[in-house]
Amino acid sequence: MDIIKKYKYQILIIIATSLFFLPFLGEVHLFDWDEINFAEAAREMLASGDYTSVRIDYQIFYEKPPLFIWIQAASMAIFGVNEFAARLPNVIVGIFTFLFIFSIGKKLVNNIFGLLWILAYSGSLLPQLYFRTGIIDPLFNLFIFIGIYFLYSYYLDYKFKNLLSSSLLISLAILTKGPVALLIVSIVWIVFYFLKRKTIKFTYWQFPLFTILSILPFLIWNLAVMIKTGNIVINDFIQYNIRLLSTEDAGHGGPFYYHFIVILIGCFPASIVAIRGYFGLTESNPKLKIFESWNFILFLTVLVIFSIVNTKIIHYSSLCYLPLTFFAARALNELYLNKIKLYRYQVILIGLIGLIISLAFTLIPLIFINKEYFLPKITDKFIFEILKADVHWSGFEFIFGIILTLTLTFTIIQIIKGHHFKPLLLLFSISGLTIFFILITITPKIEQYLQSTSIEFYKSLQQQDVFINTDFKSYAPYFYQQKPIHLSASGLGISQDNYNSLIKSGNPGKPVYMIFSIKEIKKAKNVPNSSIVAIKNGFIFVRRF
Repeated sequence: MDIIKKYKYQILIIIATSLFFLPFLGEVHLFDWDEINFAEAAREMLASGDYTSVRIDYQIFYEKPPLFIWIQAASMAIFGVNEFAARLPNVIVGIFTFLFIFSIGKKLVNNIFGLLWILAYSGSLLPQLYFRTGIIDPLFNLFIFIGIYFLYSYYLDYKFKNLLSSSLLISLAILTKGPVALLIVSIVWIVFYFLKRKTIKFTYWQFPLFTILSILPFLIWNLAVMIKTGNIVINDFIQYNIRLLSTEDAGHGGPFYYHFIVILIGCFPASIVAIRGYFGLTESNPKLKIFESWNFILFLTVLVIFSIVNTKIIHYSSLCYLPLTFFAARALNELYLNKIKLYRYQVILIGLIGLIISLAFTLIPLIFINKEYFLPKITDKFIFEILKADVHWSGFEFIFGIILTLTLTFTIIQIIKGHHFKPLLLLFSISGLTIFFILITITPKIEQYLQSTSIEFYKSLQQQDVFINTDFKSYAPYFYQQKPIHLSASGLGISQDNYNSLIKSGNPGKPVYMIFSIKEIKKAKNVPNSSIVAIKNGFIFVRRF
């Protein structure tokens, strides 16, 4: 009983987080590309028995290191090859993230601060969403953030174990997503040293030793892959990352301010409240001020790096969520103590951005429910066809947007009256619950429009000795057909180029199913020795004999 009393907050966090993220976790198909990409790599580890290298379509996949894939593979070994197993690792990461930020929040300030930090994180759209996905970033972000926390701790007491712990965490981050982790931490460290060089001790052995220890496991893994397969993964990996930096890879481009908008809207309301958490706060203890510096530098570093990078993908800036919600918690804690008030422009921004989001949550379901009024005005043939999908809407899904709108209105009115903390507490709470209910009620319906038709077709071909080929980039056929190795280029003992030619126009000796977008109907009709099996919801399914 003493243990339960001592760790009551931690126990409550574990229970609440599990209840928040586990329900309906496997009810929606994995989304192309990233979710299915990583899950397929894990599935192929189990199917091939090769746990050293990461593979897609049984070819070496040089874009990602193996750590997260190993964890997903372990989950699938226990729970089966399915959506739940693919997403479960991030639920566990979410639990550890909340336990960690509560722990350091308690250490830096008190229990209330730690709980407010969790509320700020879970009450914002994208931060909450990513713990319900099967993407790499939540684990990658957690390793980096804890690694930076140990660097912060090192400059408090100069204990070597903290520097060693930090290098270990960063090495895990590198094994999760690559050396960009070391790049981010190095920049943060250098900027911190430059700003605090008059007050901290710095010896020249620290950074080289840290770098060697951080990168060593990644190099050992690359060596193991090279010995086993003969593939020099690190060379392709470096070229891939250079391509991300210099080009709009896979069509993912955007303006310089892309991630500013993503964070401003995607992390509402924390993104607005956090502004007050950095500017104009009351005096804080020296340790907290130093931690604030690390967080602010980390936030700006990530934001600037991925704003410069030409490839713009929404989750690239997700490492910003931890420092951002830290500053939101700082503001909430000061508001709780009646030491500050929100700036007027913050109140206006909360009203404007909150209104945009709540209207979107209200109007999107209404548009789909009443799609027959909008279909005649849609000129894009693919969008027109996918919207014709027979998806059941109860007619009440818009209510979540209405509730958020009412909460937002009440919050603004109360803030104008001079009450700040409790209305914001309510806004974060209702925002978190609204996101939760939207994810489990509306997201499955949206997915049915976007990809469910094609995925169900791939699933229908499981256990069948047939090839599947898509006229567009997709990892879904591999995972949802549960493609065996003998149907791959590796299994046939031919090059990938020869395999592609064989499937598209050769004689593979087995039926080939080819999937096209409705926009490519002429191409689909011109496939030799074939017949169209079905045309449904924007997709054309062709069987080649």
